[in-house]
Amino acid sequence: MFYLTRRIILIPVCLFSVFIQASSLDDFDVGKTKVSGTIMMDYGTLTGLGSQSESGGALFETEIRRARIVLENSLKNNWKAKLQVSIDEESSESKIGDAYFRYEGFNHAFLTLGKFKEPVGLENMTSSKNITFLERSMMSNAFSLGKNKGLMLSNSSDSMSWAVSLSDIDSDDEYNPYSIGGRITWSPSFQNNNALHLGASTSFRDMDGESFEVEEGTEFNGSDLVTNMDKIDVNTMQVSGIEVAWLGGPASVQAEYMLADVQAVDEASDVSLDGFYIQGSYFLNNDSRKYKSGRFSGVSPQSSAGAYELTSRYSVLNTQESSTGNEAKATTLGLNYYYSKDIRFMGNLLYTESSDAIDDGEAVIIRAQFSF
Repeated sequence: MFYLTRRIILIPVCLFSVFIQASSLDDFDVGKTKVSGTIMMDYGTLTGLGSQSESGGALFETEIRRARIVLENSLKNNWKAKLQVSIDEESSESKIGDAYFRYEGFNHAFLTLGKFKEPVGLENMTSSKNITFLERSMMSNAFSLGKNKGLMLSNSSDSMSWAVSLSDIDSDDEYNPYSIGGRITWSPSFQNNNALHLGASTSFRDMDGESFEVEEGTEFNGSDLVTNMDKIDVNTMQVSGIEVAWLGGPASVQAEYMLADVQAVDEASDVSLDGFYIQGSYFLNNDSRKYKSGRFSGVSPQSSAGAYELTSRYSVLNTQESSTGNEAKATTLGLNYYYSKDIRFMGNLLYTESSDAIDDGEAVIIRAQFSF
């Protein structure tokens, strides 16, 4: 019954989005269009666990990790539009990320229609160009949905944010999975470069028999899998998370925990999966991470010499309840150099362990990032 209701809601939403797009072309002002983008170039070497080398040799990886361009435009009557396009280096094909309209004319909420990220998790909701490490934690990657089509109601202030979404989940099969997600955050002591962040999120996913699996490499893009759980045909799935962060001038601490409760078609295959990470950073000068409306944004160095940030993270992904699952752990030490608000250089030393592997893994990764 809810499946039919969802279709009744989402079909008019999609048609309405097309209508708004067509009717707003006359109001589209190139002069009001904001163009931005990000380019990330990575080089890394990985040995041992996850190195994709049967002989145990090193994996060397040089790649354009991300190349994106974003167009944003303010239309009339409180409507805004955003389009994000990414270029895949291997296939040379473009991929649409965010693609939505947002209505900001209500008193207490924004209405977003189109393709966007489900509001779950602090690390997940922080833009990849502003995250502290080269990659998000294994937990965040394993339990996030990415970007899907649907609608979302949201609002935010300096001290509080909330969002509720209804999305179709992309599926290559004949199934029709969907997700209802929500997130709320509160910062009771927000001021300048000091803040305490508390948050919680949940995502109910009706998978309609869709297969689910956790296939995660170490926190090095392009590595082999360190967690490779067998596929499970799923009825429903509930992902819940809590998040906390503290920002005190040059120092910050951030942590999250997520639990995925999977209800399989075959009840004997029901599993609970979880993971967490805890990370810290410290600037060697008067700079600080920037926090606003339930997420972290970019860093603008106070000095013409730039800003240096020392970082560390410990993360765990646990899929041991599955017959083929395991526990993977990753420890990262890093150094970020912000030459300007648009140019950043990053270096990570990564050590990975797995409960079902004989050898551990070590990696060194560096990145040059340019945003405009």
